[in-house]
Amino acid sequence: MIFALLGAAEIPMYIVIFPKDKFGQFCSCNGMMKSVAILLSAFGAGLFMDYVTANNTDKFAFRWLYAWGGVFQGAAVFCLVAVYLLWKKRGGDAGYVAPGSAIEKEMLARAGAVA
Repeated sequence: MIFALLGAAEIPMYIVIFPKDKFGQFCSCNGMMKSVAILLSAFGAGLFMDYVTANNTDKFAFRWLYAWGGVFQGAAVFCLVAVYLLWKKRGGDAGYVAPGSAIEKEMLARAGAVA
């Protein structure tokens, strides 16, 4: 349930944050990065579970999956706060300009011509 809510919440965030002129490229790259992260985290979770269940000493070791998830959810919250602060620093709702976008390039060219 929580992952469905996170998935529904991230789509509007991408629309706001990604550059309008390169939106498709950024969405494709985001999808690829998610796939790689899921692949690596599933492998890491398997290694972690093998480690905590070694020699069948603890039959309830699967409870550590909550700790595994908690660590990475905490890291995700940290990254989300960092993105939010950067978004606010670059203008927020009123005037956000995505890095690398055509609008930013025009703004930098105008600022260079003035200076």
